[in-house]
Amino acid sequence: MAKKSHRQYLDKNLTRYTRDKTSFQGWRVCISRQGTMFTRYIPDRVYGGEEGAKAAALALRDEVLAAIAARPAKEVLEEYRLKFQRTSTNKSEKETAVPAETAQSASEAISAPAETSQSAPTQNI
Repeated sequence: MAKKSHRQYLDKNLTRYTRDKTSFQGWRVCISRQGTMFTRYIPDRVYGGEEGAKAAALALRDEVLAAIAARPAKEVLEEYRLKFQRTSTNKSEKETAVPAETAQSASEAISAPAETSQSAPTQNI
């Protein structure tokens, strides 16, 4: 049996998708353990291109594998499946689905009052 190269180990659990006939181009992270599978698609256009998407996919893969090393794989993969679960059927929202805690912190940042140099006039009735 031929020895695997270092590159093959680096790209384990990652698949590159580049299809001319589809709108999706990016990376797929797929980890399967104990009959449970976690799959997440990382699009190029959300992460600024192929290299940014690959870096995000590698980071996600390494995070999941580190969690599996510390806890039962089935429990970890189910947790990550729920964490990245899509709640919308809108295609553009599917591609940019983010973890719940990231979405919450982003919405808090958006709803925080912005400081402005001009104050709006107020009326008391």
